[in-house]
Amino acid sequence: FLLSSEAPTMAASTSTAAAFSSTVSSCAPPPVSLEAVRALGIAGDPQDLRALSEIYRTSASKETRGAVLEAFMIAGDKAQLLAAARNEPDPELRAKAIELLGAVGADSELVELYQATQDREVRGRIILGLMISGNSQAMIGLLRQETDPALKKQIVQHLSMMDDDEALDEIRLLLHQIAAR
Repeated sequence: FLLSSEAPTMAASTSTAAAFSSTVSSCAPPPVSLEAVRALGIAGDPQDLRALSEIYRTSASKETRGAVLEAFMIAGDKAQLLAAARNEPDPELRAKAIELLGAVGADSELVELYQATQDREVRGRIILGLMISGNSQAMIGLLRQETDPALKKQIVQHLSMMDDDEALDEIRLLLHQIAAR
């Protein structure tokens, strides 16, 4: 596709999204398809995001679906990433969606997901997502509430990698409480 220096019209944007979607859906070699997916994410137009949603919904390719999740992240589409984090049956793609939520700073969404699941694996990915987002406050809140020793340990490990004085103070407090037992 050649792009002119003129501002795109709505019709051009619609036809571009349709062309990209068609390229991804066709028998195009994977590199072309993945580039088309990335281009849709970079454009970030609502029509392009609808095309990405359709590609995600209909594609059987794990690689393409993963590229769509990355495109949602590039476009800053928290809603689509959250939907995948909640509903994706493939554990690897679900984990990727959770981590990408961290990359877009969807901290409250990650905390909500954490509270909504008891799955240790998913909770571990959410902790990683919060570390990716740099939100030590949310992690401290989870640390104070968490009762599973393995998850507490994981939170402490991630907090210790963050350059945050309050996080380090919380770790010291936890160590003091353990030592006092």
